[in-house]
Amino acid sequence: MEFKDQYIVLHEATVAAIARAYISIVTHPQRRAIKLVKTVLSRSERKQGYSPYQLVEAKEDEDQIIREALELLERHGVRYDACRSSQKGAGNSG
Repeated sequence: MEFKDQYIVLHEATVAAIARAYISIVTHPQRRAIKLVKTVLSRSERKQGYSPYQLVEAKEDEDQIIREALELLERHGVRYDACRSSQKGAGNSG
């Protein structure tokens, strides 16, 4: 990604993890949030040739993840009214 004053280079595995999380939320009838955390895996924990640094899904309550994200956006002056805990899956099974 290129910005006015900087470049951000993402590893293919990072982009893949973000894409999988996004698809998981979009295609699931009730899932609303996923938190990915950087994890350093030992040689025995990862497949040969894979990076020791992986984005792994955190076991955290979706409502808490959404609250954290909204707080972060608010701190940076971004308003995001579309994200409400009852928005996805409320009274709609698909």
